[in-house]
Amino acid sequence: YKKGFPPKTFGAPQQGSTQAQSGSSSSQDSDMKQMLQQILQGQVSGASDLHIKLADIHNKVDSSHHELTKKLEELSSKVRHLESQNSSSQKGILPGKPIPNPKEYAKAITLRSGRALPTREAPASHTEDVVIQEEED
Repeated sequence: YKKGFPPKTFGAPQQGSTQAQSGSSSSQDSDMKQMLQQILQGQVSGASDLHIKLADIHNKVDSSHHELTKKLEELSSKVRHLESQNSSSQKGILPGKPIPNPKEYAKAITLRSGRALPTREAPASHTEDVVIQEEED
């Protein structure tokens, strides 16, 4: 026989070794059952945590959807209101009075280079718009 290995025996195994094997297999079985129970408990608690987190996410998404829908309805209402105001006014005419320019013409022009252009005399004639505005005021 080889050195370090027990000799091969043929025949029925000894009773002492069978009891040791059955004792070790029952302890292995209980260890295995305990590990499986721990795994199952971990899965149950993980599933519970996942369910809670998914419910929270669902509530947040639902709330955001509700808020966005409400804002969209408000915006649509404002657009309809503006459209109704716009359709009631005359086309081609701007609403309100124009604000007259307080300066009749530019008196000096300075270029980016710093050079000033020579001044010109103001035009002597007024346009009809200016005359009408002066009469209204």
